[in-house]
Amino acid sequence: MVAQQQQRRRLGGAPTELDRAGIVAVTDIVRDKLQSKTERNRALNPEIKVAITLRYLATGKNKQCSCDDFGTTQPTISRAISQTIDALADPEGRLS
Repeated sequence: MVAQQQQRRRLGGAPTELDRAGIVAVTDIVRDKLQSKTERNRALNPEIKVAITLRYLATGKNKQCSCDDFGTTQPTISRAISQTIDALADPEGRLS
């Protein structure tokens, strides 16, 4: 609790965690661009891709640690981050 309060102070009082509703709201903006076009059984859903990316951007946490947290491989984490950042940078597909 104390560490969380200190982190908020460093960030100007802004909350440091995004709740499930926030993740869903961000995902809804880019869902179509993040939906896997494969029918493979291990494809990440858009919410997981957004959660991985937001965690990485917020914490700068090593991608290998994210692999452990999300139960996937480092190349999959890297692809999810790249796809999500690209989708957030151009949510309406104007640059493609």
